[in-house]
Amino acid sequence: MKRIIYLIILTICGAFQIATAAGENAESVLKHVIDRMNSSPVDARFTIKASGLSQEGSITISGKKFVAITSDLSTWYDGKTQWTFSPAINEVNMTTPTVEELAEINPLIILGSLSSNFNAEMGTTRPGQYEILLVAKNKESGIASARVNVDTSTWFPRSIDILSNTGEHFTIDIKSIKNLKTVGENTFRFNPKSYPGVEVIDLR
Repeated sequence: MKRIIYLIILTICGAFQIATAAGENAESVLKHVIDRMNSSPVDARFTIKASGLSQEGSITISGKKFVAITSDLSTWYDGKTQWTFSPAINEVNMTTPTVEELAEINPLIILGSLSSNFNAEMGTTRPGQYEILLVAKNKESGIASARVNVDTSTWFPRSIDILSNTGEHFTIDIKSIKNLKTVGENTFRFNPKSYPGVEVIDLR
């Protein structure tokens, strides 16, 4: 479950009628989602489901910066440095992640890398919901395919189903998501004062 959480810590993000889909394609729908999520910081609560297990979590995103919290892992990224805290071993790893590594943690990057990393097409459209199907162009990508369900009234994702290149399937159900006015920069940095006694390992 920890590996799965590390792969995707969220995304993540009046109803139209089905006929509206004729005026949208996969790229335009994803652009609406990305524009909405980039318009101001976003805060979301989600549930990860995989292998019969589920776990609650939260994520706050501001541009490329994010902080994601679950009971197994907490991750902060300030646009350059990433801190990953594991309560089980009471340890924080500091790294400078690659774009590929970030894409395994922040679902927004999955959506934002549509043109370069994924082939996309419209899936089943229902009242109030668009479905986008994404298939990785690179078979070596950590994520083989994804199915994104988008709320047509808010342009936020409702859920993301992901198939990893090792055959693992997991789902992120977004319980709530909203734009925030502002978020302090320190939100996206690990604060050792809040975690006394935790060992910090610099792997940069």
